[in-house]
Amino acid sequence: MKRVLTISMVFLLIGSLVACRKDEDPRDNIDAEEGYLGKYVDTLNVEMIKYIDPTASSNLARLTSITGETLEDNRWIRGFKNDLNIQITYSLTGSGDTFLTQWSGKMATGDLPDVFQVGYADYKELLEADLIWDLTDVFDEYASPLLQSIIAEGGDEVMDSVTVDGKIYGVPQVVSQYDSYKYLWIRRDWMEQVGVYDAPQTADDLIELMRLFVEEDPDQNGQDDTYAFSLSNDLWHNLEGFFAMYGAYPDSWVLDNDGDIVLGAIQDSIKEPLQVLQTMYHDGWINPEFITLDYSKSKADIANGKAGIFMGAHYNASDFLLPSKNNDPEADWAVFPWPSATDSTVVHQLELGVNSILVANKDFPNPEAAVKMLNYYYEMLYGETGDYDTFGNDQVDLIWAMGPFFSYRPTINLVPYQDIQKVLNGEMNVADLQGASLDYYESTIIEQKYDWKIMFGELPDNSVVSGGQTAGYYLEQLANGEIEYFINRFYGEPTESMAIVGQQLGLMSLEYFTKAISGQRNTTTDFDDFVQSWLENGGTVMTEEINEKFGD
Repeated sequence: MKRVLTISMVFLLIGSLVACRKDEDPRDNIDAEEGYLGKYVDTLNVEMIKYIDPTASSNLARLTSITGETLEDNRWIRGFKNDLNIQITYSLTGSGDTFLTQWSGKMATGDLPDVFQVGYADYKELLEADLIWDLTDVFDEYASPLLQSIIAEGGDEVMDSVTVDGKIYGVPQVVSQYDSYKYLWIRRDWMEQVGVYDAPQTADDLIELMRLFVEEDPDQNGQDDTYAFSLSNDLWHNLEGFFAMYGAYPDSWVLDNDGDIVLGAIQDSIKEPLQVLQTMYHDGWINPEFITLDYSKSKADIANGKAGIFMGAHYNASDFLLPSKNNDPEADWAVFPWPSATDSTVVHQLELGVNSILVANKDFPNPEAAVKMLNYYYEMLYGETGDYDTFGNDQVDLIWAMGPFFSYRPTINLVPYQDIQKVLNGEMNVADLQGASLDYYESTIIEQKYDWKIMFGELPDNSVVSGGQTAGYYLEQLANGEIEYFINRFYGEPTESMAIVGQQLGLMSLEYFTKAISGQRNTTTDFDDFVQSWLENGGTVMTEEINEKFGD
């Protein structure tokens, strides 16, 4: 299962960069074999950096204990050397704030590696400082058809996000835009316990089910100790789907009725769902401690059987729902369609599927190596001449992320789900499964892992509740256009004012929503004041800049 990690690749915005450049073109002609994977005649040394997400650190330690491989010496590093004659070394590795502080210092002094991954803010700064190569011609010449097709799976917006005045200065590291969809997970055993046997057809039906989950003792322990759903203090991960039922998008830039791009958080459509949530909080449906519960701590309500509804991503089946099943074998989770609170079909917001941007230092004489390395990375995972068993499916989860990149094709979860269903329906033989499809099949069907089954396999058939499905079922609907969605209207490098006030305004919105839900603000009387304050503190200028860049 592939997903964007919590802090997959985060880089700080640096206020100043050293911009001393040589006038001459530093590129050398190094002999290499022809082709997208042409091997260099002489060893090409490539210095990089490697951010290790904290959630992947245990996987790296396990890899070392099993195979002896390390971050600096593993199958990926050896593969690049053996097949491309590229020797990768890391000038900086680490995770968390320590890594980010060290990386900030290197960027501020212009001490950059040869090839490296950055976020959009740093991409803009590096470009303006003339520190990275224009890769337009390099990409056109060296990008393999596989690399191009994988980027295309993310939509036109992916390449648009790195295009500046018709040129690209980096290659987007794609992930799946569908990973940002928020599923409505509900415990079917609790539905049976409170006498509800059909999927909620309207938002009112869902809210009534939430009431029953609070008031009708669904866990049958004789205590008033359950909540409507799990909620953490970052709000958006859990509440995006809930707000979407009302046509509201607090964490996204959307089109208004005039065709202008506006922030969803300051639109009138926000008021009704906020008031509903405030009533839920007042009535004890929401854990009063949610303000102090971060993403990790909020798992306890699900794991300990205190909430029977979870609104989140497909991959949360592993870190939220699996502990629930382990603690209570009767727990029976399924995904249900989001009902609408309006007369219209629910339209969901998704984020652009770009994890980071691969760039090449302008002092590095071989910028084409960045593209060829990506060709090799994707070929090993998904290509006809690749070796998925070695580079994608081994004793350790996330072995594919132990190399220099963190990227995967946008359809990485969709195709295996479809292949598994074909096998289950007799339309495909297990012997014909390859790559990720075989990997997923083994976890889902052979090993019978509960989290994988409710994502990509089949639900248990012992429930009398109708309408529940696996996450993969709705993933396929997303890909087929049966579930309507839009990509956040803002993506790419921050605008000038966003770089200065964007974070502050984001915190202002989060604070207002948190206080509104907990009853410290009244959306009927002070929502307009919040909007006015947001606009006056830089929101107006930021909105104008975004419309200038993305508007028609």
